[in-house]
Amino acid sequence: MNAIMIMYHKNTEQIERMVNTLSSENFDIFIHADSNLVLSDEDKNKIVAASAISKVYFTENRHHGVLNTDSLVKIEIELIKTAKACGDYKYFLLLSGQDYPIKPMKYINKTLNDSYPKPFIDCTPYDKHNWVSSKFSYNDKTMKLRKYLLGKRKGPLSTYSLGAIDVILRKLVKYLHLDYYTSLTKQNIELFGGSEWWILPDVCVNYIISEYDSGKPYIKELLGVRTPDETFFQIMTMRSPSRNLVDVNPKDKVSQSCKTFAYFHCKGKPFVGHPYEFTISDIELLSEKSEKDDIWFARKFDLTIDSKVFDLVEEKLLKKFE
Repeated sequence: MNAIMIMYHKNTEQIERMVNTLSSENFDIFIHADSNLVLSDEDKNKIVAASAISKVYFTENRHHGVLNTDSLVKIEIELIKTAKACGDYKYFLLLSGQDYPIKPMKYINKTLNDSYPKPFIDCTPYDKHNWVSSKFSYNDKTMKLRKYLLGKRKGPLSTYSLGAIDVILRKLVKYLHLDYYTSLTKQNIELFGGSEWWILPDVCVNYIISEYDSGKPYIKELLGVRTPDETFFQIMTMRSPSRNLVDVNPKDKVSQSCKTFAYFHCKGKPFVGHPYEFTISDIELLSEKSEKDDIWFARKFDLTIDSKVFDLVEEKLLKKFE
């Protein structure tokens, strides 16, 4: 058995459909609903009833997820602990509430069984010239200073001048050894980054939970970096017994290497820092990602923007590859 873990903060009706499609004899489903979301017992019952086969559980503790903070890691840890309390699972699959499968669950289960205990995680090593380096450029105190200085957006300061301030401050912080890079590397912590969405085996997850609960100083520091949800699980996986099974990216790789496809670069549209929502016009792209690149999930989907795309995914992708 495997555990699917879903983080969601809106569109309860969409979660019902997602749970119905994910429902399979080889997967149980665990859900964390954001604490800012109004979720009635009736809503919960509808979501549970949407699953024809899988057991569906909700985390007892709920947190509010805020981008670029440790709240997202805490939510993921909450999901893992809830799943571990309910059964013995070989794999733990992290999804968002706006994900949707683009490969059948039978195929995903077979591949996981054949691959165990390989982790499926986007993992790029730290290099002073790549994007991962920016995540460790400050510590908790100097990060507060950065937020204060860059928050001064009133007056003549342009985006360009704010960027220049950030570069100068980053160099000064590193020179004075007031960054997490210096502190963590002194503790022999190898640094990595990657996509938040991963699939990890039990041997890896057990190690992560053990270290998370240990109270070791480096754990607190890892939770304090910029966007810890894009570094914590990569670093911990590469410290776990599963590290030699990880397909580590080249240091200069920018595109994501995981089983969840996010559409960050849309033709004719600017890069905005978050994925574009899929519509029916993207069905050929999704088909290509599913068939040629062996991608299993995609995000983002939004029922309020395009509800027909769900029907097309099921008809042209999920049934096609069964």
